[in-house]
Amino acid sequence: MHLASLHTKPLLLLRLTMAIAFVACLWRNSVRGEAMRAVVAEHRSLLTPAKQAFSIWGLIYSLLFVFVGRECVYPSLALAPAHAQRIYGLFIASCVFNMMWLEVFSRDYIVWSFPVILALWAITGALYGTVATLVKPPALYEALAIRPRYVYECTGLSDYICLRLPFTLYFSWTCGATLINLTVSLQGIGFELGSFVYVGLLAVLLAMHIAALSVNGDIVFGAVGIWTLTWLVVKQSPELSPIDAHYLEIIQLAAGIGVGLLVAVIGGLFLIGCYIRRYAPEAAHMDASGGKNANISMYGTL
Repeated sequence: MHLASLHTKPLLLLRLTMAIAFVACLWRNSVRGEAMRAVVAEHRSLLTPAKQAFSIWGLIYSLLFVFVGRECVYPSLALAPAHAQRIYGLFIASCVFNMMWLEVFSRDYIVWSFPVILALWAITGALYGTVATLVKPPALYEALAIRPRYVYECTGLSDYICLRLPFTLYFSWTCGATLINLTVSLQGIGFELGSFVYVGLLAVLLAMHIAALSVNGDIVFGAVGIWTLTWLVVKQSPELSPIDAHYLEIIQLAAGIGVGLLVAVIGGLFLIGCYIRRYAPEAAHMDASGGKNANISMYGTL
């Protein structure tokens, strides 16, 4: 790609706006952090994992910093300007809604916080979907994906680390945060949550992670699910009422099953992928009569 196309006025303006939005997002998170912790303590959800799980935010923001810094200083040469504009624009929107959610939730407008985080979930999902189709993942992903892609715009390891990995972690974690926010919002309007609601939401979360594993072979996405569910399993909440303690036991049992299922899916997809790549290409080269007619497009160029 010609270097001049990386430094057009629209792209330069978007990079500047992106950097400002990210710095503002970090600043508001720092300022409203104490208020956030107070509101979270007041509005507890049985789906909230142990507090150690939230240390993943440090990794997410560190990788987002890498993304912003790299794109502002030395942007990807492989990324088409139109795709760069889309990613930059979505990232700016994610920063705006991140700050909006922080302000609304930390000021105890719990019910109104859900539409905001739902919008943030949709934006981060669009970001993940974009980079997942543009940026080539490690070879292991192709061994896990049921139908792996073979054509990517960005194929370098640096593009994976700086473009795809940050938004994989961000969206995967936001999936769980959105469902937790939903339970808190429902409680805020007086809705009584039974164990079937909690288990149903865990099933939705598990389905998201299994879909990412099956479609993209995205082991990082699945690993975030394992991380979240594991910290939910080990959470200790001795101050709960007897009924909530009973619900928590059911939730932790379901979460433990979810962890085992995600691990099994990763292992199963790997074995299936190895089998397909070992035997399917041979079958694809043979017609019904044992001839040499090949249909190699099914699994890529051989």
